[in-house]
Amino acid sequence: MEAAHEGVDGLPVRAIAEGGIVALVSDVPAEAFDQPALDDNVRDGRWLTPRATAHQAVNASAHAALDASLPVPFGTIYRSDDRIREMLRSRAEELRAKLAALRGRSEWVVGVHRDTVRAAEHLAQVRDALARSAPAPASPGRRYLEKRRDETEMRAELRRLDEEASIASRHALARVSKSSFEEPVVEEAGDLVARTTYVLRGEDEHRFSDAIDGFNADWKARGYELRATGPWPTYRSSGAQ
Repeated sequence: MEAAHEGVDGLPVRAIAEGGIVALVSDVPAEAFDQPALDDNVRDGRWLTPRATAHQAVNASAHAALDASLPVPFGTIYRSDDRIREMLRSRAEELRAKLAALRGRSEWVVGVHRDTVRAAEHLAQVRDALARSAPAPASPGRRYLEKRRDETEMRAELRRLDEEASIASRHALARVSKSSFEEPVVEEAGDLVARTTYVLRGEDEHRFSDAIDGFNADWKARGYELRATGPWPTYRSSGAQ
């Protein structure tokens, strides 16, 4: 395969073959990639971003050109070509099995997004009949307590609805993808309430898209939408190190 991208720091990507398996490699300067220096450098976003982007571009190029590829994490370092050949020989059976399992497959990352206003409106509609039948608070203090209680209950109901939407999305998409990985979501993620990586065969991508459309049609009125990105190289499912 002829690499379509330069490697880290614009250095050329070259192939090392051993026993029918090919590793795509790029030479990097030892002073920046020896372990102590690398540990410091990866904490510097200005240093890391262009190099990680170049690494990902090579992985994407290989994934697009080949039936199967095993992307390795950024910062995977071997000190010589001989060490790479030794690794390919010693792990040949394992690597062939992984390549066979991932042949023709890609990863898609799907986020469950919540429109909080619409979700709250849906919950309010569900509770509306009960709210109309309840007696009015008798005093300003009572009204304040009722408002605080309602706000607390609304937050709890939103969390329950988030979980219901996430479970429904996983059930819908698991019919197409037999392998998935739950991804962490930080509290400051805005409208993102859940994120999952799915492994798909190329011929199933249209069914996957249909499943996403079906979920969105069912859940839009409740304030939830699935958004997918891909296809990506098999980062999570390759297990390559």
